[in-house]
Amino acid sequence: FDAPEMHFVLPHYGMEYRIDVVDAYSNKAVGTTLLTAQSILQLQRDRDVKDRGINAFIPGGRKVRYAEPLSLHLELRTGFKEGFGSDYFAPIRNRSFGRKAVKVGSISGWIALDACVIEDMNMLYGPSPMRCPPRPPSNLDMELLQLHIGRIGRIIADIKNAFTCYLYVVSWKNPML
Repeated sequence: FDAPEMHFVLPHYGMEYRIDVVDAYSNKAVGTTLLTAQSILQLQRDRDVKDRGINAFIPGGRKVRYAEPLSLHLELRTGFKEGFGSDYFAPIRNRSFGRKAVKVGSISGWIALDACVIEDMNMLYGPSPMRCPPRPPSNLDMELLQLHIGRIGRIIADIKNAFTCYLYVVSWKNPML
């Protein structure tokens, strides 16, 4: 990974790349960011609509799309050991690394890079189109499942609190409301 330019083949549109910035002196990660193929594609589509207007939605024309790289500025976050994919966006928890406590997910800096996804439109819309490969099946992750159950529980509690407040307002127990 010492080259100034790297090329990757996307096996599917749900690909995610984790970028770790490593301190050369200590050989430890000082920040981590997540770059997804979908985010790059969305930014490219936004740029295309801005440049071409409604013509961006007309099929045909270009055979290869978006060969110009996008200049991206991504935040680097600290304290991730294994965070990737959905784990990367998990709630912030404090962890202790060495002598000092690091707030997991706090922004430690920024990274500037150029990225693009080059699509061959003939493969998708040509005379013999190929189907986009699906994402690989996800594994059942108990921590992620517990995270979703906790979120659902908080949503239910918020709905109950809102309903209780509504009943209090319409009950006329306090005429000043």
